[in-house]
Amino acid sequence: MKRHAHYIATLIGKYRAITVTQLGTACQHLCKRSVLYDNLAYLKNRELIQRVSHPTLPRYGYIARPELDQILGRPPEQTLRTLRVTDLSHAFAVTEALFELSRYSYVTAVAHESEISSDDEHLFCPGRRPDGIIQIEREKWKYEIAVEVERTPKGLDRVKEMFTLYRKAISNPKYQCAGVLFVLHPGCKPERYQEERMKLPSDEQGKVLLQTPEGLAELSSQYFGLRSEGSGFNSGLKSGKVRQLSGGGVQYLPMISTNAVF
Repeated sequence: MKRHAHYIATLIGKYRAITVTQLGTACQHLCKRSVLYDNLAYLKNRELIQRVSHPTLPRYGYIARPELDQILGRPPEQTLRTLRVTDLSHAFAVTEALFELSRYSYVTAVAHESEISSDDEHLFCPGRRPDGIIQIEREKWKYEIAVEVERTPKGLDRVKEMFTLYRKAISNPKYQCAGVLFVLHPGCKPERYQEERMKLPSDEQGKVLLQTPEGLAELSSQYFGLRSEGSGFNSGLKSGKVRQLSGGGVQYLPMISTNAVF
């Protein structure tokens, strides 16, 4: 068994699609690049991960295979279908957004879409499963917000539906969703989201954040805490917690399955 295989496999299993650059960031505290590549080759030869090329950029990454989910002991409801090539750009962008948010000191938990069960969805925002969830702890407050990464244009009706679902969840204290952060890439027609946000009451507009991918590096320290200037994650993510507001106890980076055998 390779020394660091558990950690690397858990990362890929969690985020579903992850570039080599992103893996290097996540593993820099653990091993050298040569050791990372050696472990990736080992997992690939075991047919637990699959190497894929980015659809539009000169880079490559890895996706999880169903066999990896079985070894990591993921519940059936957390096992997603194999990603199509057309999904990869979005999947890599989601990983990048969640990685960037993981740099902030108030962010104490990160859950990928694949970790959100049907029960979690019902408790969080019925009718909408976000690309990710982050848990924020600051002073006496602890809450969760949804993360939605938008790369391609959605019809106006779909955008309106998203805002309707999130508004219902945010305004009702029985749901765990305290807000939503939209990461808007240039091609998604950001003006549609801006128009819908402006229609919200002023007290609700502050709970719906619109940001560019580059803007994730400049989020308010009042709400997200201090950003780690290095390439690693903040210390709050290294203590092995679970999402405290999740009924299912969703685990997050860098939890390592002690039951996995490679």
